[in-house]
Amino acid sequence: MTELPIDYTWSSYRVYMSIRQNSLVTTEKTLGYFSEPRVERYRLYVENELLRIGVHTEVEAGILEVPNVCDRITEDARGK
Repeated sequence: MTELPIDYTWSSYRVYMSIRQNSLVTTEKTLGYFSEPRVERYRLYVENELLRIGVHTEVEAGILEVPNVCDRITEDARGK
């Protein structure tokens, strides 16, 4: 495993970051949970989660500005 998702060869993270294309990965639904700029906010969300669980130590805490994303994802998964 790698410390950062961007370094993991099989991660879809590079597709979400618009670094690589992959016809098997669609980003619209996931990025749709974030306000503009969607890709940047998704990056901040991922980095914040890595900080929260203690995996990523080089990014400063407090960078997430995406309110209620987890709630929105949960509601959507439940079909609300």
